[in-house]
Amino acid sequence: MSNLKDSESPVGEALQLLAEEVRQRLATHPWGHLLTDRRQPLTLTLSIPLETRNGELLRAEKDSTQALSEGVEALLAHRALFQPGAVFCLRCSSAECEHAHPTQSREVFAGYGPTGIPRFLELDQWLLESRDPRVNLLYQERPGLITFERPGDKLSKRLLPIYRDRKSGFHLHGQVAAGFYTIRDAAGDAHTLAITLQLISSGKHPTRRRFGLNLLGIGPHGESLSDLQARLGGLPWEEALRWGREALDSIEKATARPKGLTKTTLHRRLQGLMGGMARRLEKSRRSQKRRTLHAQQRHTQSDRPTDMAMADLRQAGESDFLFDIRNKTLVVLGAKGRAHVFSLAGKHVTSVRYGPPAIERRLERGQWQPASPEERLEMTTALARAGQAGQAGQAGAKKVDPL
Repeated sequence: MSNLKDSESPVGEALQLLAEEVRQRLATHPWGHLLTDRRQPLTLTLSIPLETRNGELLRAEKDSTQALSEGVEALLAHRALFQPGAVFCLRCSSAECEHAHPTQSREVFAGYGPTGIPRFLELDQWLLESRDPRVNLLYQERPGLITFERPGDKLSKRLLPIYRDRKSGFHLHGQVAAGFYTIRDAAGDAHTLAITLQLISSGKHPTRRRFGLNLLGIGPHGESLSDLQARLGGLPWEEALRWGREALDSIEKATARPKGLTKTTLHRRLQGLMGGMARRLEKSRRSQKRRTLHAQQRHTQSDRPTDMAMADLRQAGESDFLFDIRNKTLVVLGAKGRAHVFSLAGKHVTSVRYGPPAIERRLERGQWQPASPEERLEMTTALARAGQAGQAGQAGAKKVDPL
């Protein structure tokens, strides 16, 4: 939308007039402020009559005016739905509301709630909720990067019927979540971070749909990803993001052709795009030969979370037993931020590290609640009966106050 240089040719003058008309429409449109990048071109299909008699020019002018109006509306509608770094909230019909952004660096988009509000969960919690066995890879001595693909219908399955109405033309085709990355803050301290790459489109006509690849995430201490990139000079997911945007641009051009793409072909190509991004994210991580700071610290520590599960269980007091209402598991808190997850059947599921703020958030949200005496006794008794904890299970059971 940038100003065109003065031209003496009729074509140049016509383009200048068209550009000025578009700028005026944007200036008076209620969504005009959303188009912050005026370098983005407006693509129009115009029919220019060679015969200007018999009303041909008037009809062409009417058709061109309508095409211009539809083009501006589609451009701004897409921008209203697709705002980089934000999820479109179906409840508020906006990507600018308080629900549209993650609040912690480890959070990814985990789908819509029944009333259309975006759900954000820390990646490890979402993997646990989804019963994904790879969650333990996040806490190995040399942590692996996990990519988690989800199609759009899975992310929207909890929506009530009233919130499934897509009058806005918004469609979430799917996403790839990835983590954990180790990122340093401005003070040099290491933090773990996860990202979400979403495939969305807008528009009601199959051959006029606009597509977008959205990057969701937040850096340490609430730092935006753009500020993070400017500070660090590069981020590990940039190559996958660049490839994905180029591939999506090719798909958008294919849908705009006269015959477009069939629904089946479009779905197959978008699923292939997500798989390609996931592979590139994993390849980027594997190519890093050196260990991250997080892995180095874990390697030098003798009290790895998993190794300390039974020792912490022996030392746990009543207030150190918490019940995870979402996953129906018992969480035993240990020293140095260790948290050990047990099933009520006495199986040790995993061990992780959480800082005090992360524990406090789960308590405030009601995700974790103080375990009841019955829940503590059920778990520790099962451990002792199975012989998995030996004396540890018996010691843990002694700490439980039966009714």
